[in-house]
Amino acid sequence: AQGAEVTITGSDVACSRFANNSMTQNQAPDASQISLRVLSDGKQIRLSCDDLSAAACRKLVDDALASLKYLERDQELLPLPAAGD
Repeated sequence: AQGAEVTITGSDVACSRFANNSMTQNQAPDASQISLRVLSDGKQIRLSCDDLSAAACRKLVDDALASLKYLERDQELLPLPAAGD
C-alpha cells in the first residue's frame, strides 16, 4: 500500500425519557469505531468496524488489502497529505 489513514471515533451520549414525573428509559451507549482507508496502485478502499481489539484491527487491515484487487483504478484519486501538511 502507498498510504493508509486510520480514524478512531467514539461517542458517549446519554438520553433519559420521563413520563408522569418518573424516568421510563435511560440509555447511555458507549460507541467506538475504527475506520481504515488504504491507497494502493491508484485504488482506494475504506472499511470500518466497531471492534477495537488487536485481532479485529489486524483483520480489518488484511480485509482491506485483499479487497483492493477487486477495485478499478481511480484516475482522479488524490494522494494522502504528506507528513506535516
